[in-house]
Amino acid sequence: MFPIFILLFNGITWGLSFSIAKIVTNFQAHPFGITFWQSFVACIILFIFILYDARKNLFINLKLLFLYLQLSLIGLTIPSILFYYGAEHLPAGILSITVTLVPILTYAIGYLIGQEVFSFNRLIGVILGITSILIIVLPEQNLPEPHQVFWVFVTCFCSLCYAFQSVLVSVKFSQKDSPIAMAFWMNFFSSIILLPIVIKFDYFIPLKLPFSLLEYSILSLGIIEAICYSLLMYLIVKSGPLFASQVGYLVTLSGIIWGIIIFDEVLSISIWVAVLLLFIGIYLVKPKET
Repeated sequence: MFPIFILLFNGITWGLSFSIAKIVTNFQAHPFGITFWQSFVACIILFIFILYDARKNLFINLKLLFLYLQLSLIGLTIPSILFYYGAEHLPAGILSITVTLVPILTYAIGYLIGQEVFSFNRLIGVILGITSILIIVLPEQNLPEPHQVFWVFVTCFCSLCYAFQSVLVSVKFSQKDSPIAMAFWMNFFSSIILLPIVIKFDYFIPLKLPFSLLEYSILSLGIIEAICYSLLMYLIVKSGPLFASQVGYLVTLSGIIWGIIIFDEVLSISIWVAVLLLFIGIYLVKPKET
């Protein structure tokens, strides 16, 4: 029951991040600068969590260092930057929809490496997930600007990155590993990687007092990153990558609803049909029994 609660919380909260990202990019903030602050704020919050709970430690060796660097690039830095570029061109609802590819790709990768077994029900769930994406992307009224199709594919690539991250975490880590420590190191290395880049190329975003909507939005992204990313690592380790990846479906629905509430985005009937197919896919693409 507890993993399901985490899944719901992450879905609702992470869904909000798409609308927040849209708000930030509307201020013409650079994607590299946004990603830096997101990682840095999350890193500080996670470090405080670790100091508060003495049972968690930040032990790292050379092997873990290279592993965290890989995870930081694949599952955080690269997809976050690409996502914020996409946020400049796509509605919040459409952004959230591309996340549905995560469980599909996670299952595909897991099957290819022998971590998941073939199941007809799962295959139908994967087909329904792909179908729902096509229903949303292909009709001209859903993406009126031709260049938006390119950015949909860019944000779909982010889902591929997240899928690789899920599988890598499940293979390399066990239930005894702290998800908060894992999330801390990933955000720490992301901050270290991005800091010289944002300074060198003038992508840095100064946070000015008194805070405006821009500053509050950037801080919110960091807070969501810290909490939801830690909970995602927990789900991957405790319940497996396939179960954890199903948060993408909930993020999609939540992101669409937040887009309607905040930006008054109008959705066609075809999008709601696609959402229905996504939830059927959730039922069919079940996590393996452990």
